[in-house]
Amino acid sequence: MSNIMYYRLNDRYALRGWKGLPYALGKYKLLDMSGTSRSLRYSADGQPSFFNEEQFETVRKFDGITPVDESSLPVSGKELIRNALEYDIITGSENPLPELTDFQKYIYYPALFVREVIWSVTGKCNYRCRHCILSAPDGIHPEPGIDDCRRIADQLAECGIRSVALTGGEPLVRKDFLQIAEMLTERDIGISMIMTNGRLVTPELLDGLEKLGQRPDFKVSFDGIGYHDSMRGIKGAEEAALSAMRLLVSRDFAVTVSMCIDRESAGSIRETVNLLADIGVESVGVTIPQNLGAWRKVGNDRALSFEESMEIYLEYIPHFFEDGMPVSVELGGVFNCNRKGTIYTIPYVRKFNTDEELQKHLICTSARYYVYISAECRLMPCLGYIAAEYADEFPDILEIPLKDALSESRAHDIMTCRMREYFARNEKCRTCEKRLKCAGGCRVNAMACGGDNLGIDEEACRFHLGSYEERIRETAGNAIKRAGLRENIIGMIPRAVPGEG
Repeated sequence: MSNIMYYRLNDRYALRGWKGLPYALGKYKLLDMSGTSRSLRYSADGQPSFFNEEQFETVRKFDGITPVDESSLPVSGKELIRNALEYDIITGSENPLPELTDFQKYIYYPALFVREVIWSVTGKCNYRCRHCILSAPDGIHPEPGIDDCRRIADQLAECGIRSVALTGGEPLVRKDFLQIAEMLTERDIGISMIMTNGRLVTPELLDGLEKLGQRPDFKVSFDGIGYHDSMRGIKGAEEAALSAMRLLVSRDFAVTVSMCIDRESAGSIRETVNLLADIGVESVGVTIPQNLGAWRKVGNDRALSFEESMEIYLEYIPHFFEDGMPVSVELGGVFNCNRKGTIYTIPYVRKFNTDEELQKHLICTSARYYVYISAECRLMPCLGYIAAEYADEFPDILEIPLKDALSESRAHDIMTCRMREYFARNEKCRTCEKRLKCAGGCRVNAMACGGDNLGIDEEACRFHLGSYEERIRETAGNAIKRAGLRENIIGMIPRAVPGEG
Protein backbone atom coordinates (compact mmCIF):
# COMPACT_ATOMS: atom_id res chain seq x y z
CA MET A 1 0.00 0.00 0.00
CA SER A 2 1.42 3.35 -1.03
CA ASN A 3 2.03 6.08 1.50
CA ILE A 4 0.86 9.27 -0.26
CA MET A 5 1.85 12.57 1.34
CA TYR A 6 1.95 16.20 0.29
CA TYR A 7 4.88 18.44 1.16
CA ARG A 8 5.23 22.18 0.86
CA LEU A 9 8.26 24.44 1.26
CA ASN A 10 7.87 26.75 4.21
CA ASP A 11 7.52 30.38 3.21
CA ARG A 12 11.16 31.37 3.69
CA TYR A 13 12.42 28.87 1.07
CA ALA A 14 12.39 29.23 -2.72
CA LEU A 15 13.47 27.09 -5.71
CA ARG A 16 16.38 28.62 -7.60
CA GLY A 17 19.06 27.85 -10.16
CA TRP A 18 22.08 29.53 -11.72
CA LYS A 19 24.24 28.90 -14.76
CA GLY A 20 26.33 25.84 -13.94
CA LEU A 21 24.42 25.30 -10.67
CA PRO A 22 20.80 24.85 -11.78
CA TYR A 23 19.49 22.98 -8.73
CA ALA A 24 19.28 25.09 -5.60
CA LEU A 25 17.08 25.98 -2.66
CA GLY A 26 17.41 29.55 -1.44
CA LYS A 27 16.69 30.60 2.13
CA TYR A 28 15.29 34.06 2.80
CA LYS A 29 14.19 36.23 5.68
CA LEU A 30 10.60 37.36 5.25
CA LEU A 31 10.73 40.98 6.26
CA ASP A 32 7.39 42.22 5.01
CA MET A 33 4.65 40.12 3.47
CA SER A 34 2.33 43.08 2.76
CA GLY A 35 3.47 43.27 -0.86
CA THR A 36 3.99 47.01 -0.75
CA SER A 37 6.34 48.22 -3.45
CA ARG A 38 8.54 50.38 -1.21
CA SER A 39 9.35 47.89 1.53
CA LEU A 40 11.84 45.03 1.38
CA ARG A 41 9.95 41.75 1.45
CA TYR A 42 12.71 39.15 1.19
CA SER A 43 16.35 39.17 2.17
CA ALA A 44 18.87 36.40 1.55
CA ASP A 45 19.59 34.38 4.69
CA GLY A 46 22.89 32.59 4.14
CA GLN A 47 23.89 30.80 0.98
CA PRO A 48 21.59 28.50 -1.02
CA SER A 49 21.71 24.74 -0.70
CA PHE A 50 22.77 23.06 -3.94
CA PHE A 51 21.63 19.64 -5.16
CA ASN A 52 22.30 17.20 -7.96
CA GLU A 53 19.62 16.51 -10.55
CA GLU A 54 18.23 13.41 -8.82
CA GLN A 55 17.92 15.16 -5.47
CA PHE A 56 16.24 18.15 -7.05
CA GLU A 57 13.56 15.95 -8.58
CA THR A 58 12.46 15.27 -5.01
CA VAL A 59 12.80 18.92 -3.97
CA ARG A 60 10.57 20.00 -6.86
CA LYS A 61 7.77 17.89 -5.37
CA PHE A 62 7.68 20.16 -2.31
CA ASP A 63 5.07 22.35 -4.01
CA GLY A 64 2.10 21.49 -1.80
CA ILE A 65 0.03 19.91 -4.57
CA THR A 66 2.14 17.05 -5.95
CA PRO A 67 1.38 13.70 -4.30
CA VAL A 68 4.52 11.99 -3.07
CA ASP A 69 4.66 8.21 -2.76
CA GLU A 70 7.62 7.79 -0.44
CA SER A 71 7.79 4.06 -1.08
CA SER A 72 8.78 4.79 -4.68
CA LEU A 73 11.56 7.22 -3.79
CA PRO A 74 15.24 6.26 -3.73
CA VAL A 75 16.98 6.15 -0.36
CA SER A 76 18.47 9.61 -0.97
CA GLY A 77 14.97 11.03 -1.58
CA LYS A 78 13.59 9.56 1.65
CA GLU A 79 16.56 10.91 3.60
CA LEU A 80 16.09 14.31 2.01
CA ILE A 81 12.46 14.42 3.18
CA ARG A 82 13.44 13.40 6.71
CA ASN A 83 16.08 16.11 6.91
CA ALA A 84 13.77 18.75 5.41
CA LEU A 85 11.10 17.97 8.02
CA GLU A 86 13.62 17.92 10.86
CA TYR A 87 15.05 21.33 9.93
CA ASP A 88 11.63 22.90 9.35
CA ILE A 89 12.20 23.39 5.63
CA ILE A 90 8.94 21.70 4.63
CA THR A 91 5.51 20.95 6.07
CA GLY A 92 3.87 17.57 5.44
CA SER A 93 0.18 16.64 5.20
CA GLU A 94 -2.02 13.78 4.04
CA ASN A 95 -4.05 16.38 2.11
CA PRO A 96 -2.99 18.92 -0.53
CA LEU A 97 -1.51 22.15 0.79
CA PRO A 98 -1.57 25.69 -0.65
CA GLU A 99 0.51 26.19 -3.78
CA LEU A 100 3.86 27.89 -3.58
CA THR A 101 3.87 31.66 -3.87
CA ASP A 102 5.24 33.16 -7.07
CA PHE A 103 8.43 34.06 -5.18
CA GLN A 104 8.93 30.43 -4.13
CA LYS A 105 8.47 28.89 -7.58
CA TYR A 106 11.53 27.91 -9.58
CA ILE A 107 13.53 30.76 -11.09
CA TYR A 108 16.61 30.18 -13.23
CA TYR A 109 19.17 32.97 -13.43
CA PRO A 110 21.33 32.94 -16.60
CA ALA A 111 24.46 33.95 -14.70
CA LEU A 112 27.26 32.55 -12.57
CA PHE A 113 26.21 32.25 -8.94
CA VAL A 114 27.44 35.11 -6.72
CA ARG A 115 26.68 35.40 -3.01
CA GLU A 116 27.15 39.15 -2.66
CA VAL A 117 28.28 42.24 -4.53
CA ILE A 118 30.32 45.01 -2.94
CA TRP A 119 29.33 48.12 -4.88
CA SER A 120 31.13 51.46 -4.92
CA VAL A 121 28.23 53.81 -5.61
CA THR A 122 30.67 56.72 -5.80
CA GLY A 123 34.39 57.37 -6.08
CA LYS A 124 34.04 60.68 -4.25
CA CYS A 125 34.80 61.23 -0.58
CA ASN A 126 34.55 63.99 2.03
CA TYR A 127 37.84 62.95 3.68
CA ARG A 128 41.48 62.88 2.59
CA CYS A 129 42.62 59.53 3.98
CA ARG A 130 46.33 58.83 3.77
CA HIS A 131 45.78 55.17 2.92
CA CYS A 132 42.83 55.28 0.48
CA ILE A 133 43.21 52.41 -1.96
CA LEU A 134 41.03 54.31 -4.46
CA SER A 135 43.06 57.52 -4.07
CA ALA A 136 39.65 59.16 -3.56
CA PRO A 137 41.24 62.38 -2.25
CA ASP A 138 42.58 62.97 -5.76
CA GLY A 139 39.10 62.63 -7.25
CA ILE A 140 40.23 60.22 -9.96
CA HIS A 141 37.16 58.01 -9.74
CA PRO A 142 33.70 59.09 -10.94
CA GLU A 143 30.20 58.84 -9.54
CA PRO A 144 27.70 56.92 -11.69
CA GLY A 145 24.47 58.76 -12.45
CA ILE A 146 21.21 57.66 -10.92
CA ASP A 147 20.02 56.13 -14.20
CA ASP A 148 23.20 54.05 -14.38
CA CYS A 149 22.63 52.94 -10.79
CA ARG A 150 19.13 51.84 -11.76
CA ARG A 151 20.56 49.79 -14.64
CA ILE A 152 23.02 48.13 -12.27
CA ALA A 153 20.24 47.33 -9.80
CA ASP A 154 18.27 45.73 -12.62
CA GLN A 155 21.26 43.58 -13.53
CA LEU A 156 21.81 42.48 -9.95
CA ALA A 157 18.22 41.26 -9.81
CA GLU A 158 18.53 39.60 -13.21
CA CYS A 159 21.51 37.60 -11.89
CA GLY A 160 19.71 36.53 -8.72
CA ILE A 161 21.98 38.58 -6.46
CA ARG A 162 20.02 39.32 -3.29
CA SER A 163 22.71 40.87 -1.09
CA VAL A 164 24.75 44.05 -1.65
CA ALA A 165 27.26 45.92 0.49
CA LEU A 166 27.53 49.62 -0.37
CA THR A 167 30.81 51.48 -0.25
CA GLY A 168 32.63 54.32 -2.02
CA GLY A 169 34.63 56.56 -1.74
CA GLU A 170 32.20 57.59 0.92
CA PRO A 171 28.80 56.25 -0.16
CA LEU A 172 26.82 58.72 1.95
CA VAL A 173 28.13 61.77 0.06
CA ARG A 174 25.50 60.89 -2.54
CA LYS A 175 22.47 63.09 -1.92
CA ASP A 176 20.41 60.39 -3.65
CA PHE A 177 21.75 57.57 -1.46
CA LEU A 178 18.30 56.65 -0.14
CA GLN A 179 17.01 56.64 -3.71
CA ILE A 180 19.58 53.95 -4.52
CA ALA A 181 18.53 52.05 -1.39
CA GLU A 182 14.93 52.27 -2.59
CA MET A 183 15.91 50.89 -6.02
CA LEU A 184 17.50 47.88 -4.37
CA THR A 185 14.52 47.45 -2.05
CA GLU A 186 12.05 47.42 -4.93
CA ARG A 187 14.03 44.53 -6.42
CA ASP A 188 14.15 42.65 -3.10
CA ILE A 189 17.90 43.12 -2.77
CA GLY A 190 19.03 43.44 0.83
CA ILE A 191 21.71 45.92 1.84
CA SER A 192 23.94 43.82 4.07
CA MET A 193 26.41 46.54 4.99
CA ILE A 194 27.22 50.23 4.51
CA MET A 195 30.93 51.06 4.71
CA THR A 196 31.35 54.65 5.90
CA ASN A 197 33.56 57.12 7.74
CA GLY A 198 30.47 57.99 9.80
CA ARG A 199 30.32 61.77 9.36
CA LEU A 200 27.10 61.65 7.33
CA VAL A 201 25.29 59.05 9.45
CA THR A 202 22.17 60.85 10.67
CA PRO A 203 18.84 59.96 12.28
CA GLU A 204 17.18 60.88 8.98
CA LEU A 205 19.32 58.34 7.11
CA LEU A 206 18.41 55.61 9.58
CA ASP A 207 14.73 56.59 9.43
CA GLY A 208 14.84 56.23 5.66
CA LEU A 209 16.50 52.81 5.78
CA GLU A 210 14.04 51.53 8.38
CA LYS A 211 11.11 52.76 6.29
CA LEU A 212 12.41 50.61 3.45
CA GLY A 213 12.80 47.59 5.71
CA GLN A 214 16.58 47.72 5.33
CA ARG A 215 18.70 47.20 8.46
CA PRO A 216 22.28 46.88 7.22
CA ASP A 217 25.31 46.53 9.40
CA PHE A 218 27.52 49.62 9.38
CA LYS A 219 31.27 49.25 9.02
CA VAL A 220 32.78 52.47 10.35
CA SER A 221 36.41 53.44 9.82
CA PHE A 222 38.21 54.35 13.03
CA ASP A 223 42.00 54.42 13.20
CA GLY A 224 42.70 54.76 16.90
CA ILE A 225 42.00 57.10 19.79
CA GLY A 226 43.99 60.29 19.26
CA TYR A 227 45.16 59.26 15.77
CA HIS A 228 42.04 59.07 13.62
CA ASP A 229 42.05 62.71 12.47
CA SER A 230 45.64 62.42 11.30
CA MET A 231 45.01 59.26 9.31
CA ARG A 232 41.81 60.60 7.77
CA GLY A 233 43.15 64.05 6.96
CA ILE A 234 40.15 65.90 8.43
CA LYS A 235 39.87 67.67 11.78
CA GLY A 236 36.98 66.30 13.84
CA ALA A 237 36.87 62.94 12.06
CA GLU A 238 37.43 61.06 15.32
CA GLU A 239 34.53 62.61 17.19
CA ALA A 240 32.28 62.28 14.12
CA ALA A 241 33.01 58.55 13.92
CA LEU A 242 32.40 58.00 17.64
CA SER A 243 29.14 59.98 17.51
CA ALA A 244 27.98 57.95 14.52
CA MET A 245 28.70 54.68 16.31
CA ARG A 246 26.80 55.79 19.40
CA LEU A 247 23.82 56.80 17.28
CA LEU A 248 23.83 53.51 15.37
CA VAL A 249 24.02 51.42 18.53
CA SER A 250 21.20 53.43 20.10
CA ARG A 251 19.07 52.59 17.06
CA ASP A 252 19.99 48.87 17.18
CA PHE A 253 22.05 48.87 13.99
CA ALA A 254 24.99 46.46 14.20
CA VAL A 255 28.35 48.24 14.08
CA THR A 256 31.74 46.88 13.09
CA VAL A 257 34.94 48.88 12.87
CA SER A 258 37.82 48.85 10.45
CA MET A 259 41.02 50.13 12.06
CA CYS A 260 44.22 50.82 10.14
CA ILE A 261 47.36 51.24 12.22
CA ASP A 262 50.69 52.84 11.41
CA ARG A 263 53.90 53.53 13.29
CA GLU A 264 52.27 56.30 15.35
CA SER A 265 48.96 54.62 16.26
CA ALA A 266 50.10 51.02 16.77
CA GLY A 267 50.13 51.34 20.56
CA SER A 268 46.47 52.38 20.72
CA ILE A 269 44.86 49.06 19.83
CA ARG A 270 43.95 47.95 23.36
CA GLU A 271 42.54 51.32 24.46
CA THR A 272 40.64 51.71 21.20
CA VAL A 273 39.11 48.23 21.24
CA ASN A 274 37.94 48.61 24.83
CA LEU A 275 36.39 52.02 24.12
CA LEU A 276 34.58 50.66 21.08
CA ALA A 277 33.34 47.69 23.11
CA ASP A 278 31.91 50.09 25.71
CA ILE A 279 30.05 51.91 22.94
CA GLY A 280 28.55 48.61 21.74
CA VAL A 281 30.61 47.83 18.65
CA GLU A 282 30.42 44.13 17.80
CA SER A 283 33.72 43.55 16.02
CA VAL A 284 36.97 45.34 15.22
CA GLY A 285 39.27 44.53 12.34
CA VAL A 286 42.84 45.79 12.70
CA THR A 287 45.22 45.89 9.78
CA ILE A 288 48.09 47.81 8.24
CA PRO A 289 47.38 49.66 4.97
CA GLN A 290 48.29 47.79 1.82
CA ASN A 291 50.98 49.37 -0.31
CA LEU A 292 48.46 50.52 -2.90
CA GLY A 293 46.68 53.72 -3.88
CA ALA A 294 47.40 56.82 -1.81
CA TRP A 295 49.45 54.93 0.79
CA ARG A 296 52.04 54.02 -1.82
CA LYS A 297 52.73 57.75 -2.25
CA VAL A 298 52.56 59.12 1.31
CA GLY A 299 52.76 56.20 3.74
CA ASN A 300 56.46 55.39 3.72
CA ASP A 301 57.39 57.47 6.76
CA ARG A 302 54.66 55.88 8.91
CA ALA A 303 54.25 52.44 7.34
CA LEU A 304 54.88 49.35 9.44
CA SER A 305 56.66 46.36 8.00
CA PHE A 306 54.94 42.99 8.09
CA GLU A 307 57.28 41.83 10.85
CA GLU A 308 56.58 44.94 12.92
CA SER A 309 52.83 44.43 12.54
CA MET A 310 53.16 40.80 13.63
CA GLU A 311 54.92 41.83 16.84
CA ILE A 312 52.16 44.35 17.53
CA TYR A 313 49.47 41.69 17.02
CA LEU A 314 51.32 39.21 19.21
CA GLU A 315 51.60 41.83 21.94
CA TYR A 316 47.86 42.56 21.81
CA ILE A 317 46.52 38.97 21.77
CA PRO A 318 47.04 38.39 25.54
CA HIS A 319 45.35 41.73 26.28
CA PHE A 320 42.33 40.62 24.26
CA PHE A 321 41.79 37.62 26.54
CA GLU A 322 42.70 39.53 29.70
CA ASP A 323 40.03 42.11 28.84
CA GLY A 324 37.36 39.44 28.52
CA MET A 325 37.19 39.23 24.72
CA PRO A 326 34.94 42.34 24.59
CA VAL A 327 34.44 42.27 20.81
CA SER A 328 35.11 39.93 17.93
CA VAL A 329 38.56 40.83 16.69
CA GLU A 330 40.47 40.37 13.44
CA LEU A 331 44.16 41.11 13.40
CA GLY A 332 45.42 41.41 9.85
CA GLY A 333 45.13 38.02 8.23
CA VAL A 334 46.70 36.28 11.18
CA PHE A 335 44.27 36.05 14.10
CA ASN A 336 40.47 36.09 14.30
CA CYS A 337 38.57 35.39 17.51
CA ASN A 338 34.88 35.61 18.22
CA ARG A 339 33.36 37.81 20.88
CA LYS A 340 33.12 36.26 24.35
CA GLY A 341 34.66 33.01 23.11
CA THR A 342 37.93 31.22 22.48
CA ILE A 343 37.27 29.78 19.03
CA TYR A 344 39.95 31.44 16.96
CA THR A 345 41.22 31.05 13.43
CA ILE A 346 44.47 31.92 11.76
CA PRO A 347 43.34 32.84 8.23
CA TYR A 348 46.85 32.55 6.83
CA VAL A 349 46.79 28.86 7.77
CA ARG A 350 44.78 26.52 5.54
CA LYS A 351 44.12 22.80 5.85
CA PHE A 352 44.68 21.01 2.58
CA ASN A 353 45.54 17.34 2.86
CA THR A 354 47.05 16.66 -0.56
CA ASP A 355 48.55 18.50 -3.51
CA GLU A 356 45.73 17.17 -5.68
CA GLU A 357 43.13 18.76 -3.41
CA LEU A 358 45.02 22.05 -3.34
CA GLN A 359 45.65 22.18 -7.10
CA LYS A 360 41.91 21.92 -7.83
CA HIS A 361 40.93 24.64 -5.39
CA LEU A 362 40.02 28.19 -6.32
CA ILE A 363 42.88 30.64 -6.08
CA CYS A 364 40.60 32.89 -4.01
CA THR A 365 37.20 31.75 -2.75
CA SER A 366 36.24 35.26 -1.67
CA ALA A 367 36.89 36.64 -5.15
CA ARG A 368 34.72 33.90 -6.62
CA TYR A 369 31.61 34.58 -4.54
CA TYR A 370 31.95 38.17 -3.27
CA VAL A 371 32.61 40.36 -6.29
CA TYR A 372 33.11 44.10 -6.63
CA ILE A 373 31.54 46.74 -8.86
CA SER A 374 33.64 49.88 -9.05
CA ALA A 375 32.51 53.49 -9.33
CA GLU A 376 33.43 53.16 -13.02
CA CYS A 377 30.83 50.38 -13.17
CA ARG A 378 33.48 47.73 -13.81
CA LEU A 379 33.13 44.17 -12.51
CA MET A 380 36.21 43.12 -10.52
CA PRO A 381 37.05 40.08 -8.37
CA CYS A 382 37.47 42.33 -5.30
CA LEU A 383 38.02 45.98 -4.39
CA GLY A 384 41.79 45.54 -4.31
CA TYR A 385 41.87 45.16 -8.10
CA ILE A 386 40.97 48.84 -8.47
CA ALA A 387 44.70 49.47 -7.96
CA ALA A 388 45.78 46.93 -10.60
CA GLU A 389 47.66 48.29 -13.60
CA TYR A 390 45.10 46.59 -15.82
CA ALA A 391 42.01 47.84 -13.92
CA ASP A 392 40.58 49.36 -17.10
CA GLU A 393 40.56 45.91 -18.72
CA PHE A 394 37.76 44.67 -16.46
CA PRO A 395 34.32 44.72 -18.10
CA ASP A 396 32.10 47.80 -17.90
CA ILE A 397 28.70 46.31 -17.04
CA LEU A 398 26.91 49.22 -18.65
CA GLU A 399 28.38 48.01 -21.94
CA ILE A 400 28.66 44.27 -21.26
CA PRO A 401 25.71 42.95 -19.20
CA LEU A 402 26.64 41.62 -15.78
CA LYS A 403 25.31 38.15 -16.60
CA ASP A 404 27.73 38.00 -19.55
CA ALA A 405 30.63 39.60 -17.68
CA LEU A 406 30.27 36.94 -14.97
CA SER A 407 30.60 34.23 -17.63
CA GLU A 408 33.31 35.53 -19.93
CA SER A 409 35.69 38.34 -19.00
CA ARG A 410 38.97 39.04 -17.26
CA ALA A 411 37.01 39.21 -14.01
CA HIS A 412 35.53 35.75 -14.66
CA ASP A 413 38.96 34.30 -15.43
CA ILE A 414 40.34 35.50 -12.08
CA MET A 415 37.21 34.50 -10.17
CA THR A 416 37.40 30.93 -11.46
CA CYS A 417 41.20 30.59 -11.51
CA ARG A 418 42.51 27.42 -9.84
CA MET A 419 45.61 26.88 -7.78
CA ARG A 420 47.06 24.70 -10.53
CA GLU A 421 47.49 27.85 -12.63
CA TYR A 422 49.22 29.60 -9.75
CA PHE A 423 51.65 26.75 -9.16
CA ALA A 424 52.42 26.47 -12.85
CA ARG A 425 53.59 30.08 -12.64
CA ASN A 426 55.52 29.93 -9.34
CA GLU A 427 58.04 27.12 -8.88
CA LYS A 428 59.12 28.55 -5.52
CA CYS A 429 55.63 27.92 -4.14
CA ARG A 430 55.18 24.62 -5.97
CA THR A 431 58.14 23.10 -4.11
CA CYS A 432 57.67 24.89 -0.76
CA GLU A 433 57.15 22.61 2.23
CA LYS A 434 54.48 25.02 3.55
CA ARG A 435 52.32 24.99 0.40
CA LEU A 436 49.44 22.94 1.89
CA LYS A 437 49.11 25.46 4.71
CA CYS A 438 49.85 28.62 2.74
CA ALA A 439 47.95 28.05 -0.54
CA GLY A 440 49.54 31.11 -2.09
CA GLY A 441 48.30 33.75 0.33
CA CYS A 442 46.29 36.78 -0.86
CA ARG A 443 46.18 37.89 -4.49
CA VAL A 444 45.83 41.59 -3.65
CA ASN A 445 48.78 41.29 -1.26
CA ALA A 446 50.72 39.84 -4.18
CA MET A 447 49.98 42.97 -6.20
CA ALA A 448 50.95 45.17 -3.25
CA CYS A 449 54.25 43.26 -3.09
CA GLY A 450 54.99 44.40 -6.63
CA GLY A 451 53.61 41.48 -8.60
CA ASP A 452 50.30 40.76 -10.25
CA ASN A 453 47.35 38.61 -9.22
CA LEU A 454 49.36 35.44 -9.94
CA GLY A 455 52.49 36.72 -8.25
CA ILE A 456 53.85 35.64 -4.88
CA ASP A 457 52.42 37.09 -1.68
CA GLU A 458 55.69 37.75 0.11
CA GLU A 459 53.88 38.44 3.38
CA ALA A 460 52.45 34.92 3.34
CA CYS A 461 55.98 33.61 2.81
CA ARG A 462 57.28 35.57 5.76
CA PHE A 463 54.41 34.40 7.92
CA HIS A 464 54.87 30.69 7.25
CA LEU A 465 58.65 30.64 7.07
CA GLY A 466 58.95 32.90 10.12
CA SER A 467 57.20 30.44 12.48
CA TYR A 468 54.45 32.96 13.23
CA GLU A 469 51.76 30.28 13.32
CA GLU A 470 53.55 28.57 16.20
CA ARG A 471 54.07 31.89 17.99
CA ILE A 472 50.39 32.84 17.67
CA ARG A 473 49.23 29.47 18.97
CA GLU A 474 51.64 29.64 21.89
CA THR A 475 50.70 33.24 22.72
CA ALA A 476 46.95 32.65 22.47
CA GLY A 477 47.16 29.29 24.24
CA ASN A 478 49.04 30.72 27.21
CA ALA A 479 46.64 33.68 27.47
CA ILE A 480 43.61 31.39 27.37
CA LYS A 481 45.07 29.16 30.09
CA ARG A 482 45.84 32.16 32.31
CA ALA A 483 42.21 33.23 31.90
CA GLY A 484 41.03 29.74 32.89
CA LEU A 485 39.32 29.17 29.54
CA ARG A 486 39.20 26.26 27.15
CA GLU A 487 41.13 26.63 23.90
CA ASN A 488 39.40 26.04 20.58
CA ILE A 489 41.34 26.26 17.33
CA ILE A 490 39.92 26.12 13.83
CA GLY A 491 42.00 25.72 10.70
CA MET A 492 40.75 27.51 7.61
CA ILE A 493 39.90 25.91 4.29
CA PRO A 494 37.53 28.03 2.21
CA ARG A 495 35.18 25.76 0.30
CA ALA A 496 33.78 26.20 -3.16
CA VAL A 497 30.14 25.50 -3.85
CA PRO A 498 29.63 21.74 -4.42
CA GLY A 499 30.17 20.96 -8.07
CA GLU A 500 32.61 23.82 -8.58
CA GLY A 501 35.68 22.19 -7.09
